[in-house]
Amino acid sequence: MESSRRIRSALMLLLLLLAPVSAFLLAQESPEKRIERHFKTAQQAFEQEEYDRAESEYLTILGIALDQLGATYSALTDYEKAGSAYEQACRSTIVNIQPYLGLGIIYLRTGRLEEGKQLLNKILEINPTNPEVKHLLGKYHYMEGDFRAAARELRDALTADPENIGIAYTLGVAYLQRKDKKKADEVFGLMLEQLGESAALHVLLGRAYRQTEYWNEALAEFQKAADLDPDYPRVHYNIGLTYVLWEGAGAYDRAEKELRIELGNHPDLYLPNFYLGMILSMRHETEALDYLLKAVKLSPENPDPYLYLGQIYFRNSQYKEAVQVLNRSIELTRNPARNKYQLSDVHFILGQSLIRLGRREEARIHMEKALSLIHITL
Repeated sequence: MESSRRIRSALMLLLLLLAPVSAFLLAQESPEKRIERHFKTAQQAFEQEEYDRAESEYLTILGIALDQLGATYSALTDYEKAGSAYEQACRSTIVNIQPYLGLGIIYLRTGRLEEGKQLLNKILEINPTNPEVKHLLGKYHYMEGDFRAAARELRDALTADPENIGIAYTLGVAYLQRKDKKKADEVFGLMLEQLGESAALHVLLGRAYRQTEYWNEALAEFQKAADLDPDYPRVHYNIGLTYVLWEGAGAYDRAEKELRIELGNHPDLYLPNFYLGMILSMRHETEALDYLLKAVKLSPENPDPYLYLGQIYFRNSQYKEAVQVLNRSIELTRNPARNKYQLSDVHFILGQSLIRLGRREEARIHMEKALSLIHITL
């Protein structure tokens, strides 16, 4: 009985802490309704002196509340605190599957793939056909590059939940990664039957084909989206980006045309501004600066525009400005492997700028860092 009282006291405190954010956290049954239902059952059990049942209900409520706390931290990208909340939620309940799924997502996002697979397989021992678990396990295999295993898990998930568009899309992409385009097209065809024609869906399918280097198919999907809704956000950007990724500098003129159309319709999107600035940076530097500076304004924590700004400043002998933006790019780069180790270019240009400013010792440090990153890519 004393244990139940302690749990109830801790629970009420936790619910007060969660109250401001609970409205943003959605489920089939809202967390508030689930908590209310279990709390009434717990009170009844407590009044009837069924303390074990009351304690079980309180633990279930605690698990729900911790699950929501984990979801909140996850949305804030604080994965360490999210993982801790989900782990506590898992210890509080074996009935509610949501905290296990939440913890599995955190493991996936933080690269703890083996731990995540063990967790999901443990759930499947209890509930072997759960489509959410199968879907997430398929994503684990996908991240590992095991597309055959991914497709197997995703097929099972889709069989259990045939109207789940998210599962269908991931399965289609897994088939494309396996170069089984026929099966992917079948899955995407079912999605079109379920959802109907829309610019949004064709953009989504275009991204799947582009991701797996089916370039013609990607362009065809993006063009269908443009035909359905020429003003749909990012449709012309996606066409332009596909040209660049497929053909490189040889397609810059066509890509530039599409990006200008996009920005004519939607001038405040980060990616079109960045890519147009990047394309123009070797040909029309003054105009490129405008787009790159706007990209920085729209997404100041993104390290990529600072590199191209640094290149332009360096070519125009604006070495102090180059040093400033290149240092900022380094500060913002969390993963050195980003964009095929573009950080090596940042360190190299920064080193060259520092040499021209007479700061040779600092320059040496950055040149050595550039060289070490280049060695990684060889």
